[in-house]
Amino acid sequence: MARPIFLLAFSYNPDAALSEVINELRTLQRLLSETEGQPEPIWQVTQQDLENSLTKHRDDLRIFHYSGHAGPNALQLNSNSGGEQVSFAGGLAGLAGMASGLRLVFLNGCSTEDQAQVFIDKGIPAVIATTKPLADRYAVDFARRFYQNFTRINSKMSIKQAFEAAFYSFTGEHGSLTKAMLNERVRGSFDLDEDANEPLYELHINPTKTSVESERFSDWLVLKSAPDFSALKKELQTLIGNGYLEDALRKLITVMPEALQLQAQLSSAKHENMMGVLDSDDWFKRQNKITYSALELINRVG
Repeated sequence: MARPIFLLAFSYNPDAALSEVINELRTLQRLLSETEGQPEPIWQVTQQDLENSLTKHRDDLRIFHYSGHAGPNALQLNSNSGGEQVSFAGGLAGLAGMASGLRLVFLNGCSTEDQAQVFIDKGIPAVIATTKPLADRYAVDFARRFYQNFTRINSKMSIKQAFEAAFYSFTGEHGSLTKAMLNERVRGSFDLDEDANEPLYELHINPTKTSVESERFSDWLVLKSAPDFSALKKELQTLIGNGYLEDALRKLITVMPEALQLQAQLSSAKHENMMGVLDSDDWFKRQNKITYSALELINRVG
């Protein structure tokens, strides 16, 4: 039987290194390995890595945890060539929103609270985000406290209770906001008299999915039965057989996001045909090629 997946994504740039990121990876992998779920750590994560994991595990994924450089609108990932690559919140949140089993996104980078709303708008039930550009050793410490409270064996804490316990424990040891807690590059730009009472972390709850507040980690370990896609596959094949390719693609996208590319190709071909760029033979060939690709995707559903 498949196990619930916890995606642990870590970006790392040696030229702008966050020295504690590797410790965060080890800590979270250890804590989550002690559960009945399956941690999937990705070191020096790329955009393609995230897209692949979010698509592959869309039914079984429960937690998406990111650690690395970030900002109000984007995460700083690694590129395929080993450098940096920005992943903007709108696109990434859209992919995450397609993962039907995902319950929590934890954005453990600097000043990610604005991104939290983007993920909420895309249907994510709960998001933990930061309000300040936090020094990485404090970021690791808070993450450890939260996951210890939430995921330990026989824990009775809901996600909200685990977050609050982590916050009070963290504040009890480190006190209120101090400049030592901030990333050294921005410490001088903050007025602590104004910001001292603002929490460093916030738990954002989707207003349409407030029941997540009371969910325990043990609730997330129960996998739903695999859906039966046979009726949908038959419907899609019938639509295509009757010449309704556009309608079939719209339905196919809901279970196979890869169909978005075929939808774009069909739209482009239709426009070119209307403008006279394609003759009837070329238009027929383009339709057939897209139809064949759609049928291949349908065969992969489920």
